[in-house]
Amino acid sequence: LYVSGPDPAPSATWAQAVATKLHCDVSFGSRDHVTIWRSRDFGMTYPEKQLIDLGASGYSSMQQVDGKLLLLYEQADPEPLFTVADRLKHWAIPQFVQLPLRFVFREVKTQNGFVSR
Repeated sequence: LYVSGPDPAPSATWAQAVATKLHCDVSFGSRDHVTIWRSRDFGMTYPEKQLIDLGASGYSSMQQVDGKLLLLYEQADPEPLFTVADRLKHWAIPQFVQLPLRFVFREVKTQNGFVSR
């Protein structure tokens, strides 16, 4: 059984700090590091994982066909920051929303039941 999705580092934003202090079960972390997890116990645990894309990402969809995992996901890598307005936008917008810039389709082969590069 495979699942896919972002696997970001823990959030260090001010919004996360406030939510944590209020004991809210919410994450303001980024959506990056598209990862595939594998379960050998019908979804009870997912101890095996494979990083697919380091960049910013969004929702993903995955299908297994002929021993290959077909993965479609949103990608939104950062844009260059040239002006003060760019820097302000870069700081403010990710606090609330992340917009995908493109969709990526990847074919990931499996070897011995898990993904290989």
